Amino acid sequence: MNLQEEKTDAQKKIVRLFTYLEKALSLDDNVIRDFRTTAAVPSPWWLADFPNDVENLKIKSFETEKNAEEVSNTDVWLRVEKKSIKSAPDLQDELKEWIDEVSPLEAPKAKDKIDRKVKFEQEYNRVEKFKEFRKDFKESDVIPEILKEWIVLTPGKLPESIKVKYVEDHWNNHPELHNLLEYYIENEWQLWAEKVRKIYKANLLYDHLYALRLLLKNEGDSYELLLGHGLLTWKHHAVGAIYAPIFLTPLVLDFDASRRVIEVSPDPMFRGFVEISPLYEMDNPAEIDLITWSDKINSNPFNFWHLESLKTQARTLINYLSTNSEDCFSDEATAAPQISETPSIWNAPVIFARKRTNDLWSKYAEI
Repeated sequence: MNLQEEKTDAQKKIVRLFTYLEKALSLDDNVIRDFRTTAAVPSPWWLADFPNDVENLKIKSFETEKNAEEVSNTDVWLRVEKKSIKSAPDLQDELKEWIDEVSPLEAPKAKDKIDRKVKFEQEYNRVEKFKEFRKDFKESDVIPEILKEWIVLTPGKLPESIKVKYVEDHWNNHPELHNLLEYYIENEWQLWAEKVRKIYKANLLYDHLYALRLLLKNEGDSYELLLGHGLLTWKHHAVGAIYAPIFLTPLVLDFDASRRVIEVSPDPMFRGFVEISPLYEMDNPAEIDLITWSDKINSNPFNFWHLESLKTQARTLINYLSTNSEDCFSDEATAAPQISETPSIWNAPVIFARKRTNDLWSKYAEI
């Protein structure tokens, strides 16, 4: 056995040791089968939700035979720049109190109701009727209809008016405003939204990543930022829903304040790894196969951005899990697929942050 073979053999033994320790430590943890339950707000972000043809957002494409050289030349996986956009068209004055915010992502909707401030003296007939009622008041008098809910009666004293009330005003009572809002949407909002929607979505991602940056800056030792590939979904009859990316890459976030640019790149300190902990404690007869498969990848990770390699390994995983598994890994990425009845694997890349656990892979990824 030559020196390189001895080194490789030693690495495999160390990997097996850490796998054992990882499983031993996980006995004290709850098995997380749905990654969304532990994702730190405001993550996760499904990459397929964002436009790929907008000037202020660039997301790395999968490597294929056609674009391998172009894609492999960049170390930045996601780059987003905060851009100024034109403000929404002004609402008509009659609509402003009914609509809180105008966004290009969704047509504006009016509130069902508002609490309108009403003063007692706003209605002349009510004021005059109160003066008359109070002048000749007897405790046996019946309160006039126009004054009901507007006066306070105290035994032995004259009636007092309620100076201000907040009265519910319902949107459905204003059909004329319905027409006004419809006109605004069709003739002003729609044109504006079509022009700015993509840039707005990228700006929203920038804002979310900036908020995450503050979290990582203050509590970075407690959290890890990851890109997940190969989303496994399975409504398992015994353990419940499994919803977890299997191929994970540790990330770093860089912020350029002078240019208002945020870049997300693979962490140079760590390598990608396979995480099969969502499949623990399932009495799966293929558990040894899964451990052997994951150990092999984690000892020498392949390029998770290479489409065909990722497809092959994703297919291997689900074929170990069940003969009824479904390969849903298409060339086109998808976002947040539904949980399936049988084990299914999806091309659904997702960026998320989570608290660090007893999972040791990120600590020995460079072995």
